[in-house]
Amino acid sequence: MNARYGRPAARPTPDGDGSGKTIAAVTAIYRMIKFGGARRALFLVDRSNLGEQAEKEFQNYRTPDDKRKFTELYKVQRLTQVRVVSALRQAGHRLDRTVTVNIPAP
Repeated sequence: MNARYGRPAARPTPDGDGSGKTIAAVTAIYRMIKFGGARRALFLVDRSNLGEQAEKEFQNYRTPDDKRKFTELYKVQRLTQVRVVSALRQAGHRLDRTVTVNIPAP
């Protein structure tokens, strides 16, 4: 309760559909690869339709500096759940830990 105004305190709400969360993530991944020395990124979603949408965003994303498509510069793979678990194990990740950002660069 907000004591000053006598009403419930404001709580942050999650961003809704179409608010640009995926574009912001793709931009952050591009910057981490280009300027931060990242070699891979792993973009996780909890539903297959979100995976399809995210893949399209990566395919359509144009870099801010030279306007090239992300997929012209970097390889983007859409993995199934089984392949993700297998790839993480091969990379030496324990599946009970947080996974760091990992997209294969050319």
